[in-house]
Order: sequence, then structure tokens, then C-alpha cells
Amino acid sequence: SWCNLQDRTHCRTDTVATERTSAGTASLGLDHSGVLRLLAEKLRPTAYLRAAKEYADIDNLLASVIEELALGVRIELANKIAESSPGFKQTARELARHQIDVARPVLELSEALSEEDLLEVIAEQSQHHLMAVTKRQHISERVSDALVVHGDDNVVVSLLENARAQINYETFEKITTRAQDAPLLQRPLIGRSNVPLDLLNELYFKVESHLRREILSRYANIPTHDLSIALLQ
Repeated sequence: SWCNLQDRTHCRTDTVATERTSAGTASLGLDHSGVLRLLAEKLRPTAYLRAAKEYADIDNLLASVIEELALGVRIELANKIAESSPGFKQTARELARHQIDVARPVLELSEALSEEDLLEVIAEQSQHHLMAVTKRQHISERVSDALVVHGDDNVVVSLLENARAQINYETFEKITTRAQDAPLLQRPLIGRSNVPLDLLNELYFKVESHLRREILSRYANIPTHDLSIALLQ
């Protein structure tokens, strides 16, 4: 049963959710593309499913037919899944591994992808896929580290520019080492508010004068004792 948030008292039963095979979808008078268009319309942000089983039924159906869909339908579905409930985990995982036009909205927005899903995508997919991951609202320390290990300089710049990304000391250390020979990384690294001061110190003599001034400005408001401790770490 599908219910609209604007009218929760009026629901209707759709047998589509339990039709998982080609024969089942054919019995509805629709090919797979038709079924996906019908279901994608149901996955708008203002809709919800009453029971967890209904999520599972629809999720299984969507994941099972993705490979047979036209590119345009896959893109349409990916946009819907990206905005919908985190219950569509199998479908989100499948879409995240497709070509970037399909994967991008899911990688950037979907809450259905777990940390492990993101780590697998980062290890196996293209730099375009990694770039999409850097745009997420929430990026864990493990995901940030994987992006630095597997990503090119453009990916790392995008990660640094995402203020919500969690980056630990060890990952900042890897970025600092790269930045010494990669000017593209220097400004976004220095501009990151939580980069450790001792790592900025390592970078000081590797950057141009205007970036040195920016590093010095970061030191200006720190008490001398605290600064000495930070730089000796």
C-alpha cells in the first residue's frame, strides 16, 4: 500500500511491489521500463511506505531489473532513489556502480549507502565516482582517507573544500605530503580550518609567499605557549 503524506487515510494496494520476475511484470501489461517509471513516480520525497516489508519488496524488484533498463530510465530512477527513503539499499548499491550519469545523484545524496558501500565504490570505480562522493553531506574519517588514497588531486581538493567532511590527523598528514609537490592542493589545505598546525609548518617552505602569509596569519591568534607545543608535535 502506498500512502501520500498529505492524505494518509487514503491508500491503495499496488501488486507491482511483489511482481519480481519478467513474467510478473509482463502480466501487468508493462515492460521493465514501464514498471520502473511507475515505481519511480511513487518514490517522490512526499511519499512513504507503511511497512518495512514493502520497502524490501520494491527494493528487490528495482535492483533486479536495473540492468535491463534504458539509460534514461536508470537516470530517472537514480534521481528518485537519491531523494527517497534510506530503505532502498540494494537499489542504491546497484545504481552507485553504474556509469557516472546514473551513479552521481545516488553517490552525492542517498542515505541508503553505507560506509562500506562507499568504500567499495571508492576502491573500484572511476575518479568521477570519487568526486561525487566528496559532495556528500556526511563523510566519515574512513571514507575521507580512502578518497585521499585512491583519488587524484582534484578529488582531494573537493574533499578539503567540503567543510562537513571528517578528516583525521593521519589523513591530513597524507595530504600534506602530497601537497609539497602538488601546488593544486596547497591553498585548499591551508584554508581548511582544522588542519593541524605542525603540518602547516611542514608545508611553510614549500609554498609561495602569499600562502606563507596565510599560514602565519593562522598562527597570529594562538598563544605562544600553545603554538610552541603544536609545532613540536
